[in-house]
Formats: sequence, C-alpha cells, structure tokens
Amino acid sequence: MNNVVTFNLETKNKEDSYPILFQRKKENKILTIKSKFGKELKISKDHPILTPQGMIEAGKLMRLMLKN
Repeated sequence: MNNVVTFNLETKNKEDSYPILFQRKKENKILTIKSKFGKELKISKDHPILTPQGMIEAGKLMRLMLKN
C-alpha cells in the first residue's frame, strides 16, 4: 500500500503516513479545486480541507471562493 502525505494539526508539519482504512461511499458530485500554485484536488463536497480559517468542507469552500 502506498503512503500518503498528511498534515499534523498539532505539530503543523507534513508527515508521511500509511492509510489504515479506506471509506467508500457513493458520491455523485466530485469537485475540482485548483490551488494558487496550480495543484488540483479532486474531492467530494463534504470532505474537510484545512484553510487558514480552519477546517472547511470542500463544497462550502467552493461557494466562498465563487463569492470572491
């Protein structure tokens, strides 16, 4: 199994980690969010994303981005 990069909220550092659980669910809407550095993230609308304002669900973050 491949490792993934995670973000430790306590130490504020990136860490390599190995998934211990995969969760699958039927999601008919996948969002694509592009960072200011050009990286793309394909994610379900209810998945939390760490922002300077804290954890925000991807769907809510997209709505906030479209307002600005």
